[in-house]
Amino acid sequence: MIEVFITTNDSDYQQVYTAYQQRVLSTGGTLEAIDCLSAGLLSLDERAFNANKLDLAPDFDIVITRSIADIRNPEQRSSDFTKTLTIPATKNNNKIFGNIFEVANDITGTGQYTPDFNPNKKADCFVLADGIEQIRGFIRLTEIQVENNNLIGYNCTIHGETANLFTSIENAKLADLDFSEYNHTVNIVNITDSWDTQIYVDGSPEAFEYGKGYVWSQLRPKPAVEADTAKWRVDDHTPALYAKTIVDKIFSTHGYEYTDDSFFTTDEFKRLIIPYTYGALADLPSAVTNRLFQAQVTGATTLVTGQTIPVANDSTGGNFDNGGNFDTGTFEYTVPDSGQYRWYLSLTLQNP
Repeated sequence: MIEVFITTNDSDYQQVYTAYQQRVLSTGGTLEAIDCLSAGLLSLDERAFNANKLDLAPDFDIVITRSIADIRNPEQRSSDFTKTLTIPATKNNNKIFGNIFEVANDITGTGQYTPDFNPNKKADCFVLADGIEQIRGFIRLTEIQVENNNLIGYNCTIHGETANLFTSIENAKLADLDFSEYNHTVNIVNITDSWDTQIYVDGSPEAFEYGKGYVWSQLRPKPAVEADTAKWRVDDHTPALYAKTIVDKIFSTHGYEYTDDSFFTTDEFKRLIIPYTYGALADLPSAVTNRLFQAQVTGATTLVTGQTIPVANDSTGGNFDNGGNFDTGTFEYTVPDSGQYRWYLSLTLQNP
């Protein structure tokens, strides 16, 4: 017996459990991490009720074309796929396809099943034959069959998971990936630690490991770096991500995995880094403006050698001293962060 299932985002299990959870919490109750009701609902069906079974004709048959991988051109690799399938227009199937055949229907939401079925988006599905999975991937609605104003059925094709990977990342950019878990304070200790001691992940230190996270390098267009490591400065270094970290993020973001014997797990690949791209390393605008200050002396002031110029903070001429770094009592500026600062000084001096 052949069965075809389409996966929706919001399962019956999730709807039941969410409603139950809200009622318990709203009356002052508490929930265990895995309570009996949740475990019981999940045990009823391994797909957790989010796999909607399509109605099929009694003589329904399916032909799956299997592909042979060509490792020379992985981006052109085709997946397993089916010939066009005709799904009958039953009440159940109409509901799954969101009654899309009705002229007055508007498709809402930007994704698939959020909340409507969208023919321009892929819908996850899988096919079973006598309980054994034959193909898992996505289903495409290619045509709606209508005769004499009567809905007859839906023409669809099913494609395996392989082609879905390259379809998912086809228009993706590295800038879309989130590496914020590796945020850390830039100082000489954290820089040298990244070479062979530890890095920071989600604010906590983790042991150094090739291919994991970031490493600080000295790849930048400037004169030769001081040979004595004790004299190295923070701004002698620039950050880099391991290539494996980027690949892992791509796979996890789009819901894929690779095997332990993959090239991505080799020692050679783990040592590859994506170097710093010049000009991309900069503070946020808010951090820069919080370091600005302006101070001035109004009128003539007589000073002797060694005396501090009694300048006062002046915030009226612009967006200055938002960080409160200048002391108008001692006339001192305390830098909020280590680094290189640029000072502009204008003086009119007269020898008495």
